[in-house]
Amino acid sequence: MKFLVVLIMSFIFVGTVGSIVGMYSYYIEANSLLEEKVVLNLESVAQSLENFIEEVLEEQKEKLKIAATHQELSSEELRAIIELQEEFYEIFILDPEGKVVASSDESQVGKDKSGDAYFINVREDVYVKPAYFSETVQKESIAISVPFHEDVLVARIDLDSFNEFVSDRTGLGETGEVLLAYRTVDGSVSLFTERRFEEEAVDERERLIGILPIEKALDKEEGVAYGLFDYRNVEVLAVTRYIDEMDVGLVVKIDEAEALGIARNQLIRKAIVIVAIIIIFVSLIGWIVSFFILNPIKKLAFDVDEITKGKLEIQLEKSSIFEIQNLADSLNRILASLKLAILRTGSSGSFLCLGDECEVPAKKISGSNEKKVFSEKNISKDEGGKKDIPLKK
Repeated sequence: MKFLVVLIMSFIFVGTVGSIVGMYSYYIEANSLLEEKVVLNLESVAQSLENFIEEVLEEQKEKLKIAATHQELSSEELRAIIELQEEFYEIFILDPEGKVVASSDESQVGKDKSGDAYFINVREDVYVKPAYFSETVQKESIAISVPFHEDVLVARIDLDSFNEFVSDRTGLGETGEVLLAYRTVDGSVSLFTERRFEEEAVDERERLIGILPIEKALDKEEGVAYGLFDYRNVEVLAVTRYIDEMDVGLVVKIDEAEALGIARNQLIRKAIVIVAIIIIFVSLIGWIVSFFILNPIKKLAFDVDEITKGKLEIQLEKSSIFEIQNLADSLNRILASLKLAILRTGSSGSFLCLGDECEVPAKKISGSNEKKVFSEKNISKDEGGKKDIPLKK
């Protein structure tokens, strides 16, 4: 194999390996930055929603506290409060025994609520009953209760009202969505906000093995979830939050294919183009360097070939390449020794087999010393295949 080919292939190999390693490092770093950007966006949305929900909850608690400052509240007055406060769908008063003595819904008056959490747990401050399904009104709700003189004032809020908080999907792309859910009495997950891709939801039996992002949120595992599958069996990137006072899980998620897949493909294509450019550039450099190295070698080989033809006056040129210069110096010393040997012995170049003729001593013929001269020009074959060797005295 020619030195030029070996050198260029070496450059291509080194360039290819180096560029692949470099681009792999670049891809890992760029992918990490991309993931960080997506996660920061999801975390920002999740944190904003969590803060907003907590603020809304505090606002409703304050409204109920204000209502509790009245000396008395009749069922008619409670209905008036409902009309003013759209967040409440029912408000009622429990006596010290836990029975409903007044309500915005007259059908509830007289019912015993002494065993309910919003009656048992209210003391001197506001109590929020975590998300639950009200069998009485068949609604998913939370309840807020405050002391009302010797009684208890209770307001119920429909969880459907939280849909308007999560319906804005700005910044979540084509597949992003926000989900809110709570655990029922039997421990199952109950979503109370609309799913963006309801028609794509799979049956529980068809769901891939693994935990849903919303389940992690309800298990109070807050953070970023990678490699999880949602209710569509689609891999997602999710941020989970747990709202303790409501016992509600919050998930902000987006399909991993949208969040990272497109950008990853762009990174890979970009990396391939850069590697190809580097290979071409390195090949060009290798070609230039090979000529820089090969030209002195070719010149040296040509001069040595000329010397073997008898041109002993040639002096090998100097080279800027250290190794080639060392070789030239060695050959120059050999050439100097050869010239000195010729001068001392009085021999000719042909005697040393330099050039086209090669002269060697012949045997004594008829008592005289003669030399045989072999020449490529005067060697021929006869018909019998024998060589005619003319003698030169």
